[in-house]
Amino acid sequence: MALHLIVTIGIALSAYGGAHLSQPESAKNNHAKDNTLRKIGSLLLFLTAMLLIAYAFNTYRRLKAVPRSLLNHNAIRLMYSAMLALPFTAIRATYGIVYSFDYSPKVNPVTGVFAVKLVLIFLVQLLAVFALVI
Repeated sequence: MALHLIVTIGIALSAYGGAHLSQPESAKNNHAKDNTLRKIGSLLLFLTAMLLIAYAFNTYRRLKAVPRSLLNHNAIRLMYSAMLALPFTAIRATYGIVYSFDYSPKVNPVTGVFAVKLVLIFLVQLLAVFALVI
């Protein structure tokens, strides 16, 4: 699958657009274009998170049809870990979209409310990593 390519493009667009938004607007630096790039990047990351969730559940459904004697138990554990991590990844991707489209200072990762920073930026990513490491 080419999901890794879509994720790479999404990260690059978000980073490029976000980095240029910190610079003053000029003839060379158009904030409207940079905002659009950041939004497209966030949407691509959200799309890949949703596609990964659909792919994981499809794989899980197919694995359930395979006889137990033929299954590799380590592969099943990895599948469960990935399925546990994916909702946290989807929550983080959803926050990226909300932040890209909503200009409220409450959801801003710099000036926002501490609870938003703690839960939607830090904790969901930490829980996803724990699910995959364990």
